[in-house]
Amino acid sequence: MNITQCYAPNNDYNEDDKDQFYDRLQSVIEKCPTKDLTILMGDFNAKVGTDNTGYEDIMGRHGLEERNENGERFANLCAFNKLVIGGTIFPHKRTHKTTWTSQDHTTQNQIDHICINKKFRRTMEDVRTNRGADIASDHHLLVAKMKLELKKHWTTGRTTSQKLNTTVLQDTDKLNKFKIVLSNRFQMNITQCYAPNNDYNEDDKDQFYDRLQSVIEKCPTKDLTILMGDFNAKVGTDNTGYEDIMGRHGLEERNENGERFANLCAFNKLVIGGTIFPHKRTHKTTWTSQDHTTQNQIDHICINKKFRRTMEDVRTNRGADIASDHHLLVAKMKLELKKHWTTGRTTSQKLNTTVLQDTDKLNKFKIVLSNRFQ
Repeated sequence: MNITQCYAPNNDYNEDDKDQFYDRLQSVIEKCPTKDLTILMGDFNAKVGTDNTGYEDIMGRHGLEERNENGERFANLCAFNKLVIGGTIFPHKRTHKTTWTSQDHTTQNQIDHICINKKFRRTMEDVRTNRGADIASDHHLLVAKMKLELKKHWTTGRTTSQKLNTTVLQDTDKLNKFKIVLSNRFQMNITQCYAPNNDYNEDDKDQFYDRLQSVIEKCPTKDLTILMGDFNAKVGTDNTGYEDIMGRHGLEERNENGERFANLCAFNKLVIGGTIFPHKRTHKTTWTSQDHTTQNQIDHICINKKFRRTMEDVRTNRGADIASDHHLLVAKMKLELKKHWTTGRTTSQKLNTTVLQDTDKLNKFKIVLSNRFQ
């Protein structure tokens, strides 16, 4: 599964900046194998509109307003890469399509999008905004509901033992949350958010972390939970008191936002990935000031402690994003499906031989048995 999130230049940027952004984004998408699930999401500052003439394969008629120039660029990118624009294919009220509202509440637009490659279109069950789920932003929470099923592929004839197809498990503002259901027993919860910075008052920060805590509490402890985003939080290098959820490979000293964030992670047993892998400073820095004099590690990717070993690396990929003072933060993860063997005193197991009276089942059993002991 490949997830790409980005922030696109708005209409005020010059054409060269826009061209450079879409060229970079195209190069990122091209690195995603076509057989894998690919999700593209973010604030594209793009109104794609309701008219899908010429774009019937990648969008529906349930957008908003008319397509603008950014919307034209975005639609062409999606058409070229066969990415379906989720917010246009599900009918909803206008309030559930709007992803951005101006500060004076006079203008509303649909400029944030979640897209999925056409091959996996049927896994997307809904896309809509969840009003009131986010604070300190003029954007609204955009939620995609998805369902993936792992099926066992049975083969016939004389073959090697059957295996589960696990290739889909290869893993590469705003409180964006969506769930990916892998099976009835395994679920991954991904929560992405934008936290208030240090200039916000304490009430705003308290409200944000209370909301975030309520979201995390809804994630079952048995499931894989990932928390990521721009938390405006410097957690530092000193992990005293936080040894269970962070390492010593952060940057600088912990600030007040970092204290709040570390406490949240400790309470929910979420490991802060960027602090446990040793890297050069340039690969830890997630934000650089416009005058290039200040660098911080304020974006984070966290995973619940139960699944800590599935996270193999976290680092920034410099130059992979433009039109932003943030750098692309990448987590490398590896999930494996394992068979759970039971232990202890159990009742004796008996083979049900009555089914072998059926000739077809008997032949199938012989094939499986032969493959097992080759």
